[in-house]
Amino acid sequence: MNSQAPLTIALVLGTPGTTWGGMEKHTEELAEALAERGHQVHIIAHRTFSERFPRPLHFHPCPVQLGRKNPWLWLKLARLVRRIRPDILHAQGNKAASLISHVRTFFPCSTIGTIHGIKSNERAFAGCSALIAVSRSVYDRLNHPARKLIYNGIKSGQDLGELSAPPRLDEKNRTINVLAVGRLVPVKGFDTLIRAWKPVVDALPQSHLTILGEGEQRHSLEKLVAELVLGEHVALPGHQNNTAPWYSNSDLTVISSRREGFSYVLLEALMAGCPVISTPVSGPQELLPPEAITRDHSPSSLAELLISSLRHLTDLRDKEQPSMRRVRIEFTVTAMAEQTEKVYLEVLWK
Repeated sequence: MNSQAPLTIALVLGTPGTTWGGMEKHTEELAEALAERGHQVHIIAHRTFSERFPRPLHFHPCPVQLGRKNPWLWLKLARLVRRIRPDILHAQGNKAASLISHVRTFFPCSTIGTIHGIKSNERAFAGCSALIAVSRSVYDRLNHPARKLIYNGIKSGQDLGELSAPPRLDEKNRTINVLAVGRLVPVKGFDTLIRAWKPVVDALPQSHLTILGEGEQRHSLEKLVAELVLGEHVALPGHQNNTAPWYSNSDLTVISSRREGFSYVLLEALMAGCPVISTPVSGPQELLPPEAITRDHSPSSLAELLISSLRHLTDLRDKEQPSMRRVRIEFTVTAMAEQTEKVYLEVLWK
């Protein structure tokens, strides 16, 4: 329970309700943690997310699938904000920041923006009282006078697997399981990963790749798997609500993204004691040893690192022990909520 007077906080999500990704997960867990600290938390988002925010959270459906310049959307959002009368209006992402910039005149309040990924510009966030970046690379690009770095956190209850348990490499000719998780969209680079998987299978035929997630690229990715004759070596079982068993039963997690804010997949895998390799994006570059990062985003670079990592899994896992320990101590929802609350109070005390 928070020792300060409870705040009324409104979190705004501008995503269209078609997929559930890192920014949505961040908002869900932040909202729950802030409510546990005694605050009254409201969520303004697309109606399809209502079941994700049960009581004691207060959910308000809003047609955020409309364009950010739509006057009807502005009016609807302004009415909701006037009804909630928040102490803090917190925008999650670029579109939400753009929307709250249009409604501040209807109900003046302190506004916060969280930037979840590298953007070409941050104009939408210019009027915010403070900005929160979820990774060091995002933070370093900001020019806002009240910028804050607060890493994503995950629930400590997701503390899976024993750090002392080595990969299961003593079983002769057993399958080596590699996992990737994310929305099936271009930014996640799963097409690059599938192309990289062909030389991996040629070098290590017992290797198997599972990609968890759903999205617009499902058909094209399945077609690519068929074209490369990888059907026996690649599976796309769809979105999974509980990914914990998948990490626990995998020898390696791979992040193939073209860009990232701060990946929850990275935290979940390390929390589970599963080693990770990645393309050079935010998050992995801050947490992983250099040996776990590809030179570039090409299929050949990713294939080279995959083969090397799978041949030396024990060494990779040993090198990532400090990262695994750090995640379990520092990257928790509790830490994220405490630091976010501190930003709220600093803004209100000005």
